[in-house]
Amino acid sequence: MRALLISMVLALLTSVLTVTAKDLRLCSPDGRFCAVYHYSDAEPDLVASISFVDSAGHPLFTDDYSERDYRPGKGQWTRSSRFFVYGLYSRGGHSPWHKPFVVADLQTRSRTPESDIGEGDCISEFHLSDRDVISYKVLDRSRDSWDSGVPGIPRRFALSAKLGHQ
Repeated sequence: MRALLISMVLALLTSVLTVTAKDLRLCSPDGRFCAVYHYSDAEPDLVASISFVDSAGHPLFTDDYSERDYRPGKGQWTRSSRFFVYGLYSRGGHSPWHKPFVVADLQTRSRTPESDIGEGDCISEFHLSDRDVISYKVLDRSRDSWDSGVPGIPRRFALSAKLGHQ
């Protein structure tokens, strides 16, 4: 009986450790928040969702990608710890020139895709600087050719100024 009980406890601990090992936690610079990447059971290399939690582990909101064509890549916190920005990549290879990203705002507990920011289609990697400044290049739609050789139009702004109204 004791051996059965020990086996059950070990099996339970192993399953809990397995779930924990599948998650990637990226904590904000000030330690108040964490972005937790949850990997798919069916495809262990793919992120199924990102949840945002406070320092005590209480859930704030989740961004679910399990049924979407795009999947999140590894993101970055702004120095202010208010925003977490992560790129998306297409599993199907759609529009390889397009490099979409999402801005998670921990103050408003909301997420804003790059397409809703209104600056144009991102065609470069984003870069974060200062407290919450983002810079990237957008597609120049005034040109006939949209291939990767077309230079982009630079964009740079503070996320708090652009998304502060939410």
